[in-house]
Amino acid sequence: MSSRSNSTLKLTNRVANVSVLTSGVLKGGNQVTLTAMVSEKDQLVNGGKVIFKMNGVTLKDSNGNPLYANVENGIAKLNYTIPVGMSAKDYTLTAVYSNKFYDRAEVNSTVKILKTNTHIELNPQTYTKGTQTSIYARVLDENNNLISKTTSVCIKVNGKTMIHTTSINGIINATIDTSKFNNQLYNLTIISGENNGFGMSTTTTVLMKA
Repeated sequence: MSSRSNSTLKLTNRVANVSVLTSGVLKGGNQVTLTAMVSEKDQLVNGGKVIFKMNGVTLKDSNGNPLYANVENGIAKLNYTIPVGMSAKDYTLTAVYSNKFYDRAEVNSTVKILKTNTHIELNPQTYTKGTQTSIYARVLDENNNLISKTTSVCIKVNGKTMIHTTSINGIINATIDTSKFNNQLYNLTIISGENNGFGMSTTTTVLMKA
């Protein structure tokens, strides 16, 4: 007489190790290759995918879809453009690995975002004696795009502050009092202040009598 016993085979997922190879200093507007390495017991893993997060927020494309990188020969690479004007500070960069044969694995590293440099586009200006004068200028980033934030602006003539104003989305439109001006030429200086995403910039041109 024989007896039969039933047994259940339990399959467990494998365990992968993830490391982030991207570190250091980044800057808004620049493209960076985010890179992670996936291994198992010192052997590189094939298959699965990696998503990246900044301070816990998954990186997405312009349509709001999560970005991911496939793992090939243990390496996952994602080309990503750091948003212009992104607040300059330290961020936690997280790589999360997923694969149906492995447990979820993630690792954190730290990257630093620097302020984006700016410059001011200002052409020579003219004034008419006895009137107010409109001043127009543009504040641009390193890629010659208008900056995207409101920024404090100071306008000076021959070193004297004429007005404190703001640029909105990179555009400076201001009016200064030139009713008592009489010289043929003045030095016109514009200072664009820094904020949490963009650096300060200064430029000088001439203010000419019409």
